This record gives sequence, C-alpha cells and structure tokens, in this order.
Amino acid sequence: MSNCYVCGAALSLERADKCSNCGTIQPEQDSDAVSLSLSSDGSEEAVQSAEANHISQTSNSSIPPMPVSPQPPKRSWLSRTPAKILLAVLILIILAGGATSYYVYQMSRPEPVLSLESIYKSHSLPAGATDTRLTIKGRNFSNTSAITLLLDGQSLQGQPNITSDTNGKVESMLKISAQWTLGKHTLTAKDGNGNITQNSVPLYIVTSGEADAPGPNGSPLMMSRLRLWDRLIRA
Repeated sequence: MSNCYVCGAALSLERADKCSNCGTIQPEQDSDAVSLSLSSDGSEEAVQSAEANHISQTSNSSIPPMPVSPQPPKRSWLSRTPAKILLAVLILIILAGGATSYYVYQMSRPEPVLSLESIYKSHSLPAGATDTRLTIKGRNFSNTSAITLLLDGQSLQGQPNITSDTNGKVESMLKISAQWTLGKHTLTAKDGNGNITQNSVPLYIVTSGEADAPGPNGSPLMMSRLRLWDRLIRA
C-alpha cells in the first residue's frame, strides 16, 4: 500500500491517485518507482526521492535526440583536380607517341618507282599491240616481295609472277594480251606490304600493225606494207 507524499496518510486501493486525508493528487507510479513505506522519521526523504524520480523521467522524455550530421560522400581519385591533370598528361603523351610512330613509319616506308620500255612509240609514249612484249623495271620495293601490276588501278589479269630481289629491284617482261582495250592506259605496281609506286607509267595500246607494231601473226608492219605498195606504184 502507498502513502500520500504530502501528509503521509495511507492511500486506499480504490483511490490511490488522491489522498482521502488531505485531498492531494498523487503522481502516477511507474514500474521502477520507489515504493513509499514511510516511518515516523523517514517520510520526508521518501517524498523527495519520489519527486526526483518523477522529474528525471519527465526531463529525459522531453529531450530530443542529438542530430547526426551526414558524412560527406567519398570522392573518387578521378574527381580530384590533380588526378584529372595527370590523366590529361598521360593521354597527350600517348597521342604524341602514336603520332610520332606513325610519322616515323611513313618516313621509313619505301617509295617504289616503276618504268616501262618498249621499242614502239605512239604520241612519244611507249606503245604496243597484242603479243607485244614490254620491259618492266622497278626499284625501292620491299625486299623479296611479290609484285602486283595494276592497269588503270585494277589488278592486271594474266600477269607474270614477279618478285623483287634482296635490294627491292624488279625487272620482268610483260606481254600485251588481246583483252587490253585500245587507247591510253596507266601502269602501276605494288609489293606485298602494300607499298605502291608513286608514279604511274602511261602507255598506248594500238591496233596490230600501227605505230610500227607487228601485224597479226607476225605479218609485216602496216607502214612497211604502205612503203612497199608506194614503191610498186612508182615503178
């Protein structure tokens, strides 16, 4: 049984919240409240203990929790200015190194040169008809490399097997076939490494018997036949 914390009178079980003797409203009792068993010489200390416990509980319930400041997110090393500068410098070094390597490669690449010889001429250029043989000469190709001839930029059909020597030089015979169309053409060449001749050699394909070229099946030249006919007329 509890006692009134003012007058010390015993509180009834039915009205434990109000003292029937002095009419004082009693504080609510918690599970951990101090049970008041007052004696003649200790009532004041018990009252003070109960009041202190009630004030402490009220104060603790009214204090808000301390706010926790958010931690700033960790920045990656790429987001820092020194890291960005270092990355930019590395990229520039790589680009400069690649450009330098490409420039050195281009400067060191061979520049093949091609020439063409024929005993026949048309418009002061090498000429030939079907079955005429042309002499192909070249230099500065890759050493010991297969050579491909290009007629007007296209791979020449039926061309001979040509390989450069250990010094990158080439010399071969080229026979004109019936598939070559009449008129002016250009001849170039490239090696197995893709190095193509810087110059293109012009040549004329004429009808058999023209430009002093042999006639069909080795017949006399057209000009020779005209001279022979002229002599017969004058005789």
